[in-house]
Amino acid sequence: MLHIKSFSSTPLNSRKHLYFVSVYFFGCNHLVVVRLEPSKLLGKVGDRVSVSVKVYGVSNLYSYDVHLTWNPKVLRLVDFAFGPFLTPSDPTKIERYQAVFDDKLSLGARLISPESPKSGDGVLALATWEVLSSTYTSISLDSNLLDPDANPIVHEKYGAEFGTKIDVTAVASAIAPMFAVALLPAIFKPVIETVRRGA
Repeated sequence: MLHIKSFSSTPLNSRKHLYFVSVYFFGCNHLVVVRLEPSKLLGKVGDRVSVSVKVYGVSNLYSYDVHLTWNPKVLRLVDFAFGPFLTPSDPTKIERYQAVFDDKLSLGARLISPESPKSGDGVLALATWEVLSSTYTSISLDSNLLDPDANPIVHEKYGAEFGTKIDVTAVASAIAPMFAVALLPAIFKPVIETVRRGA
């Protein structure tokens, strides 16, 4: 619902009016975000790099699952942990699961009644990799958030990147002029020879 108010700063019989508009939105959902932080990772072979899976602006979160994928030729998972955000007041009132593969990590947690849902911002999970290669890989993120009635909580999700992604188009654009210059002698040599023979 959109509510607009206007106010006049001068008498009503005046031709000039100054209007102030105040806009109120009622019943609009705020933006919920799950993201990897930091979003950019750098390191040399043998280094360790880490990310946190963070949620922002969530309300009534009762369960979640997160899934990270990467190139196993570039990164090797060495450690992971559940974050503190969904920690219950009673340690027995939560279920957790995990699945680990060479190129994927899946973590999930669900509160158990009568534990209360969580709202706000916080860390859902953490992950650490050893760098095997300094080449580029994306770290993709997929996630699901549910309220106490198992209704999905709509949210946006953002992964991360390790290394520097090569812009193929930019590299090709930069190299093309150099190739053109290098080919000039070969292109013009037949022309030069023809001119010489004609002379």
